[in-house]
Amino acid sequence: MPPPTILKRRHTLRGKNLLPVIKKLRGMDQPVPQLARFKINTPLEEMERSQVVSAFRDLTGESEKDCLEMAERDITDENLKCLLHSAIIHANEFGQPDGQNLETIEDQESEPQEPPKKKTKASSLP
Repeated sequence: MPPPTILKRRHTLRGKNLLPVIKKLRGMDQPVPQLARFKINTPLEEMERSQVVSAFRDLTGESEKDCLEMAERDITDENLKCLLHSAIIHANEFGQPDGQNLETIEDQESEPQEPPKKKTKASSLP
């Protein structure tokens, strides 16, 4: 069996569209054989309900009840874990952190710098 999927560092779904996660959950007919992990040492199967809810809210910034309602699922421990599993998979794929802004700040004017002077090799002729 392959190792479980683990949420990548700094990946999040805050401010992202959660409809793909809800659609995936709605289309699940049977339980997932191996759930993804929110943290490396904590399998979802061993997490308590309050931990799953807290992890989902941290990851998405949304209410788990609203998402389960849109997916037409009851609020059960199994459905909450499947919702978090789907969110982790989606976050790893589409929730990468924004890149660094490389634009210069307009308020600060940079002074032109002189190009570095080339070093000349002194010839050692007697």
